[in-house]
Amino acid sequence: MGLWVMAIKGCNKKSVGGSIIRRELGDGRLEEGWVRIMCDAGVKEGWGVGLGVVCWNHENAVQWAVMERRRGMAEADEVEAEAILEGVKEAPRRGARRVVVESDCKSAIDILKDGMKGRSFLYLLIDEIRQICGNFDFVFWRYVNRKDTRVAHDLAHFSNPVIGRKVWEGRLPCSSEFSYMQI
Repeated sequence: MGLWVMAIKGCNKKSVGGSIIRRELGDGRLEEGWVRIMCDAGVKEGWGVGLGVVCWNHENAVQWAVMERRRGMAEADEVEAEAILEGVKEAPRRGARRVVVESDCKSAIDILKDGMKGRSFLYLLIDEIRQICGNFDFVFWRYVNRKDTRVAHDLAHFSNPVIGRKVWEGRLPCSSEFSYMQI
């Protein structure tokens, strides 16, 4: 399962644990009241930026999914941070108070966990993520392997060729709703 680091609101302490994960069941479900937000992004010259975010509840049911495509280019860790930002912006709109944020971008997760400061665009995104997360009761940051972010990865990389944003409620999109754009 991986190491969980919990950032407690109003506290600088970090504790290693995982009590919110029902490890004894071995199915990765969260305890009631928690949501898991999986984030991924892709960028390719001539195609632009694709973001994919999926939120599951404690029963592993999809709550919502977001797919976004933009023009332009950026560094990979920056677009990955943008995907995380998209997820933490959407979560409070849907009443989430206790969240686990997963990403395959180790640099962004490490910066979020360790509280590092910087002046690059990446750190501006991280600061905005931290500011929004101050409204949650609890946030866990989790670095995961790409295979563990496959659903969000597919949303980011299968993004509709039309520039814009699409949100699905209570389900993932079906294949007829988007076109595959290899990144």
